[in-house]
Amino acid sequence: MTKILRIAVLISGEGTNLQAIIDRIKKGKLDAEVTVVVSNKKQAHGLIRARRNNIPAFFIDSNKITDRQEYDLKLLEILKDHHVEL
Repeated sequence: MTKILRIAVLISGEGTNLQAIIDRIKKGKLDAEVTVVVSNKKQAHGLIRARRNNIPAFFIDSNKITDRQEYDLKLLEILKDHHVEL
């Protein structure tokens, strides 16, 4: 039995790479599951793509974060909560 790889996709725009991953998974060409999508842009269309595919999607507002370390910690928390492997 093949292990399903749990992946996160980080986006900032349309989410075309996210869609390509979703399509490959649906076609059985990629043994993976997108467990979470994270964006640093609230209006990123990729967040809508994720939600349409029942994938949890998060926005991290980098304008409200004082330094890169704080951003990285918020991102890491989301990734851990969704048991991401890649």
